[in-house]
Amino acid sequence: MKNRDSSRLLRASLFSNSVFSALSGLCFISASGPLSSLIGLKVPEILIGIGISLVVFAARMTLNARRPSVNLMEAWITVVFDLVWVVASAIVIFTGLLTTTGNWAVAIIAGAVLVFAVLQFQGLRKIRHADSAI
Repeated sequence: MKNRDSSRLLRASLFSNSVFSALSGLCFISASGPLSSLIGLKVPEILIGIGISLVVFAARMTLNARRPSVNLMEAWITVVFDLVWVVASAIVIFTGLLTTTGNWAVAIIAGAVLVFAVLQFQGLRKIRHADSAI
């Protein structure tokens, strides 16, 4: 069983990421029409699909963060998903599919997601170092 103190950073970053993801997902779902117009997306259903995916992703992170012992493999998968989000965001920006406002929104969200990925990675490293010190 992992020491709860060594998992504190990982738990906090997973939970923070889950809150951000859930709120983003709910905004995308509930305001898909106006948001799509604002960012230059012609099909609002894309935002609905992304929103639903984010809500499911958030639920999985919350469950993992609240376990007595964090599932490290799921935490690594979360880091990978976050990094894929950042790369996909860069691709969307550089292809010029969105308006300038849309590109800024995507970049800002990608920046926040990158911060979560780094914090989760640091949390995983902290656990690894605590385990190797035992």
